[in-house]
Parts: sequence; structure tokens; C-alpha cells
Amino acid sequence: MPLIINYNRFLRKYGCLSICVIILFSSVGCEKKKVLAKAVYKHVDRIDRGIKLVEHSDTLHFPLPPHTSNRISSFNCFKKDTINYIFFYDRGTKTMNIYDFYSGKLIKQTPLRSWIKSDNLDKATAYVRNFDSIYVATQNSFFLLDSSGTIKSKIRLTGKLDQPASINNISPLVFVKNEIYVGMERTADEQSIRAQQEYEVLYGLDTENEIKKRYYSLPDIYQKSLYGYSFLNYGYCLNDKGNFVFSFAADTNIYETNLSDYHMAYSCKSKFQSGDITPITKEDLKKTNSYKIYSLKDSYGAIFFDPYKKRYLRQAKQKMSEADYKSHEVRKKRSIIFMDKDFQIIGESEKPESFSFESIIFMDNGEIYGRANGMDMHALHFVRLSYEENDTSSQQMAQRN
Repeated sequence: MPLIINYNRFLRKYGCLSICVIILFSSVGCEKKKVLAKAVYKHVDRIDRGIKLVEHSDTLHFPLPPHTSNRISSFNCFKKDTINYIFFYDRGTKTMNIYDFYSGKLIKQTPLRSWIKSDNLDKATAYVRNFDSIYVATQNSFFLLDSSGTIKSKIRLTGKLDQPASINNISPLVFVKNEIYVGMERTADEQSIRAQQEYEVLYGLDTENEIKKRYYSLPDIYQKSLYGYSFLNYGYCLNDKGNFVFSFAADTNIYETNLSDYHMAYSCKSKFQSGDITPITKEDLKKTNSYKIYSLKDSYGAIFFDPYKKRYLRQAKQKMSEADYKSHEVRKKRSIIFMDKDFQIIGESEKPESFSFESIIFMDNGEIYGRANGMDMHALHFVRLSYEENDTSSQQMAQRN
């Protein structure tokens, strides 16, 4: 059944809405035809509250057992009774490790190969919802296992348009009723607009009935133009309304959607961005290194929703100079854009190099942590972070008065 959006109703409900940007949306069970949905753009003036993330001295340490690597491809926190746990999947040794979050004590270590013997585990990712619900994504399948390693459900991902599922901190598992949403790997051909048009970023998986659907195509700019492989990166979070919020590498906008009949777009452009993020021709992609193209342009990264403070954090990456790129000694500078729950930009600040933005986690007591010292081969470290605010907008208003 075609998706119909009443644009006039959107206008009446949301007031000062301006242009529409086009998002392709589909829910594919039996290869249904894609439906064109319109994301309504809403402009919100930005203010500057001087927000930044600062580090504290209290760092959590998780010692790595012998013969375990620090190549963590996926991790998540979960809670049982009053105890917080953190789970790490070590792609290097293909082991699953569960620690007590605050003590750093290793609770359980399991070789994934002892549970899943048939699938290729080279790019496996995993998620622990609780001790008896462990989800694993491989190149060809999505598994639900219990604490004994018994496979409770297995969904094959080998259809014509299927891509491998990938679980990580910037595209996490989302549980809604009987459906589990998981991100797809970015495997679209960077030199094919048609491949980008066919590419969708989410699976909806029903593990009870072993049914899969596909949701949410790339934004309009990708439907018309090429940008290169690294610009196919995306991330998403779930907000307090139960809607997905997407960030795409080549797009200054972010997109809020319920994957059905609600599609909004909001500007989240970095104040450090200079010039447009321009597309590239197929011919230039053939003769130019794709990573060089990415390095010499501004781009955007992961987005998170802080459920405690009700605000969004989006990473922006500033383009490098040709000289910096050739030196191989520097990487893109990064900043963090902060938005309130109504998608108003309330600040942007440079991101410290000492922690990984992609690893940020929000605890239910309001604490924030991010992985630091990622080169340590003997332990994983998470430093505590907090917001620091210097409300320059209020100060400027007071000065004018």
C-alpha cells in the first residue's frame, strides 16, 4: 500500500516549515516497490550556549585477559537488578567478554566459535541485551542465542538486495515491540547512483517468526549524485519520542522519522564548515583515491541522543589541506554539535583528541563515558565526561540590555 503524507497537515501542525527534502523510504518484505516519502524541512535558529564535553580524572579500566586483543568491533551496556555490566566483542580473537561496569571485573568470557560454527565470523558483531538474550550478526545471518549458546532464532541475510547486518555503538540495536532494528553495512558501489538508490540502511527483524524487512534509503543528495565510499557512512540514535534520528556523512541535515508516516529534516551544519560538500563524477572516482576525496572535504559523523539531558550530539569533521593529507601525520579535526530536544543548535566546540566520540555511552544515572587510550594492548579504558557550559547568548543579551 503506498505511503501518503498529508503535507498541508504537516504545515498546519508545525508552523514555519519551509522547503521539503526528499527521502526514499521502503519497507521490503516481498520486494515491494519503493515509495517516495517527503521529509519536511524545519528551520530552527541556532544559539550559542558555549557547550563542550570535558574529561574527568575518574577513568574506568577493563583489563584484557591473556590472548585477548583490543580490537573491539561492538560493545554495549546492560543492567541486571542494580548492577551495570558492559559487553565487548573482540573481533581479533572472536571472543565475547562481559565485565562489571564499575569494578572492571571480568564476569564471563566466551569464544563465539564455540556457539556459532557454521558462519564466517571475520566481520561478526554482537550485542547483549541480558544474560539470556545475545544477538550476533555475521556476513550472512542474524542470530539470537541464550546464555548456553543455544540458537533460538536465525535469519538468513542472503537475498538479492540484502547486505550484512552490523551492530555497533553508532548504529545500535533498537527494540520496538516484536521487531529488532539493526544497521546494514555500507556496501553500495561508490561509482553507481543506482546502487545508492537501492541501498537501505536498516533491517527490521522479527526473530520469533524469522521475518526480515528493509527500511530507509539514503537522503535525496545520494539519489542524484556520487560522493565516494567514505561519504556513505551513517549513524543513528533513538530519541525520547521513539523516533530514529539519522546522520549521513555528506549531508548537513539530520533526519527524524518513525519509518512510517513521519519524516522531518533539520539543519545541523557545523560552524566550521567552509563551502559546500560537493559531489564528484564517476570519472574522478575512478582515477582519484576515495579516501583522499573524503579527506579534502568537510563531512559528518555519528549522532547520539542523551536521554538524561534530552539533547543530541553530532560529530562534524573539518576538511584537511592538501599538504596535511600528503604528510600522513594528521587527520581531520573534529567538533561536536549540540542540539536540544527540539533540534535547535545550542553550541559547537572542538572535540578533544583524547577520547573516541564514536564510543560515547550514556548511563541511566546521567553519567557519560568515552573510550580513551585506545592503543593500550592490555586494557580498555573509559574516561568520564560531562558538559561544561558558558552561555554566551545570555551574556550577549544582557550586554545589549
